[in-house]
Amino acid sequence: DGAKYGISVPKSIGTLSIVLKGANVIDLTKADTLASVFIPSVGVYIWETDVVIKGDGSLVISATRGGIYSFGEADPSIEIKSGNITVNACYSIDAKYFKMSGGSLTVNATEVDGDIASAIYSYEFRVTGGNLKIMSAGLGVEMWYDSDEDAPPMISGGSLDISVAIAGGAFCYYDYDEDVCVAIAPDLTNYV
Repeated sequence: DGAKYGISVPKSIGTLSIVLKGANVIDLTKADTLASVFIPSVGVYIWETDVVIKGDGSLVISATRGGIYSFGEADPSIEIKSGNITVNACYSIDAKYFKMSGGSLTVNATEVDGDIASAIYSYEFRVTGGNLKIMSAGLGVEMWYDSDEDAPPMISGGSLDISVAIAGGAFCYYDYDEDVCVAIAPDLTNYV
């Protein structure tokens, strides 16, 4: 069967809006193990494109490696505006900018082949609304190395529930030079 993507946008298209209607499932858990080493299965793989997820439906993504990835030099973002989203993957969400203003997002980051799970990996993390629940066999919100002073995780609305297996791993950045996870405090200035 081989490794694969559920949704793939290999070139920039500006903004991809995923409008959820009804129940939607991307299940890539049956991907060939050998192939996934070279091309891991990723539920949503986007290049140089912002992703906006909205609608009144649901989406469940299950993949052997990645849930939702948005990469590229153009500093792409992932924004959750509405809908009911569940992501089950080792590296669940990865984007330079992660924003959540509504909806419900449940992230189940599971360890695969000894890799430390990371629920959300981002340079900038902002939650202004919605319900975010993170359960991770490793790290919760992992900021890019050196982003702790530039853009600490910001939470000003919604609800947040984080459960992680690594002490200090709820909000952290990974120092690759020292091979340690450094805990950081989120900005809760406007959180009620």
